[in-house]
Amino acid sequence: MNAPSERRALGAIHAELAAVRRRRVVVFVAYLFLTAAVLAALSTVPAEAKGGAPRDGTWTAALLLLFAGSGAATAVALGVLLVRRAAAYAIGGAAFAALVAGLALAVDPTFGVVVPAARCFAFGTGVAAAVMLGLGVVSGRVWRRFPDPSLFLAIGVTGVAVAFLHLRCPSTDALHLFGSHLTPIVVLYFAGRFASRARERILREA
Repeated sequence: MNAPSERRALGAIHAELAAVRRRRVVVFVAYLFLTAAVLAALSTVPAEAKGGAPRDGTWTAALLLLFAGSGAATAVALGVLLVRRAAAYAIGGAAFAALVAGLALAVDPTFGVVVPAARCFAFGTGVAAAVMLGLGVVSGRVWRRFPDPSLFLAIGVTGVAVAFLHLRCPSTDALHLFGSHLTPIVVLYFAGRFASRARERILREA
């Protein structure tokens, strides 16, 4: 291959990579904006059941931590934060820690509202699955490939689900919050692995 052909080929590769980066950023910004808009709208609605923790500064800080953790993990899954494996897992760990910290802030033993754990688990899993499906439809081709994005995607979409539960569930019991609000991450991790492998098959066959 002569020099002009090599330069054209290299230019085409760079242009394609730049286009993928732009699509990743567009999808991520749209994801953050839509999620933030929905959460902000829901946060203005009074709590559905009496007895839950007041929506004060601590409650708001917990919601912000959940949003930040979800955003950071999703950024890694989409490849917006296109970092090496060790850094990716460090960011994923920090994102998960943000979810745990957000739930810890929501714990308040002075409130004793009882909410069925199965209901919150099912609701959280459903919300997270819907978010994952939506991301897969609009951005499946731009998910990062290495390392496997399943864990980061699971943390990200579970963070959205936990934030929704933070707005809906009046329970502040630690066992309930960590046992039913956070545990959908396990289901979403395996769903993410299935989606990632399905995407790889589609890309190979395309």
